[in-house]
Amino acid sequence: MAQPAWAKQLREVLVKGAALTVGTVVGLVVLAALGSLIIFSSPQPVVQVPNVIGMSPEEADSQLRAAGLRAEKAGERYDDTIPAGAVCHTDPGPGRSVRRGRLVQLYTSKGPQTAVVPDLIGRKLEEARLALARQRLEVGEVWKRRSRYEAGTIVSQEPSPGTKVPPGSAVDLELSGGPEFGVIHVPGDGDKLFRAVVIRVPADSGYHHVVVEKIHEGAAETLHDQIHAPGETVQVDVVAEPGDRMRVYIDERRVLDRTL
Repeated sequence: MAQPAWAKQLREVLVKGAALTVGTVVGLVVLAALGSLIIFSSPQPVVQVPNVIGMSPEEADSQLRAAGLRAEKAGERYDDTIPAGAVCHTDPGPGRSVRRGRLVQLYTSKGPQTAVVPDLIGRKLEEARLALARQRLEVGEVWKRRSRYEAGTIVSQEPSPGTKVPPGSAVDLELSGGPEFGVIHVPGDGDKLFRAVVIRVPADSGYHHVVVEKIHEGAAETLHDQIHAPGETVQVDVVAEPGDRMRVYIDERRVLDRTL
């Protein structure tokens, strides 16, 4: 016997409803399984970041890996206490509690942002060179003058001891040439001093007026009086007597006044 049309439609609705119910149940079962995995999965254990400050990056990497952590060099920083090249900062910092496998960023020291000029008076040139290198400084111009101190001993420096300067700066040194340095004994005419005065003209955009004078027994003698281009180096050879004064002017400003 043929089913009425309304009965067929009712049966289709019930079948679809049953299929939807089964799909919903399957979905709930899958979500429940995933939830159980999330709830019951074991988290990574907590470890403390070891203190690697002051170590080389290689030593720090080894210590962090031994603690179950990863290391990455992240950059450099100036540091007044940690030697250049050593680790001066970590992120996270020493003693922090983190999950095993955490990445720790390493920052290495660039050394102090400023260098302090050491006291070099009384030292020999090679000693001074080593002392300056330890402070990341260099030897600048070196010249000699007649002095009662032992030849080769540093008698003055520029900048002066204790001055703070940028790393890589040069320190000019004046050495003792001994009591007979630059002296020629002229028979029947006493002692004469021979000097070379070197002037560095300012390296700007204008020309400069350079004057070199010798003062002997109160009287001034002009040895050089010329206009020079910027950046030019001027050398004036001087013959004088002990006790004479040398004066150098650049654009009427006295830049040197020294007794020979």
